[in-house]
Amino acid sequence: FPGPFIHLGGDEVETGQWEHSSRVQERMDELGIDSIQGVQNYYVERLQGFLDDYDRRVIGWDEILQSDLPPHAAVMSWRGVEGAIEAAEKGHQAVLSPAPILYLDHLQTAAADAPPGRGGVMTTRDIYHFDPLPGNLKENRKYLLGIQGNLWTEHVRTENRVAYMTWPRAAAIAELGWTAASRRDWNQFAARLPLHLKRLHNLGIPAARDPHALYGKGSD
Repeated sequence: FPGPFIHLGGDEVETGQWEHSSRVQERMDELGIDSIQGVQNYYVERLQGFLDDYDRRVIGWDEILQSDLPPHAAVMSWRGVEGAIEAAEKGHQAVLSPAPILYLDHLQTAAADAPPGRGGVMTTRDIYHFDPLPGNLKENRKYLLGIQGNLWTEHVRTENRVAYMTWPRAAAIAELGWTAASRRDWNQFAARLPLHLKRLHNLGIPAARDPHALYGKGSD
């Protein structure tokens, strides 16, 4: 792969089998590891060492911050924004990808006839008002690689629904990432949305058009 990063995941690790495995317990004794979390840390650190030999960099979800990461490892903050803040404080590059605000599998409207999605409504307007430089990231912005929207498909089972859940919320994410805060204005963005929706329609992309999905409850 030509890119510098290899994503290890590292999130939501189920460690129950490790706790009940005699071989894992033996290995912990061999390595001097005194906690189950230490087993995961060993795994991440060993893989980083392997990737170093091939001039590649680890990137993983914010749980990997519990490991002894080399400076060139990067972190994706999904459990809120705290992972990115902590990563930057430790000198690691980070990507803001927090749930629930940038998770596009969440519903866009609570309307009874809306396509299914993860519980909790995230409209285009909600996303637009997300602060991409929270906390001390403003001072440490040199460590922020960018922001990312996620679309998991447990509740999104067709390509048309993927497009519906993505657009136009992805346009709001793009503006957050590419436009300075001083130039972002929700009213101006909302005024541009109808033209953008027409463009998406002409491309055959079934974007969300319900005003509640775009502007929130009570929209005209």
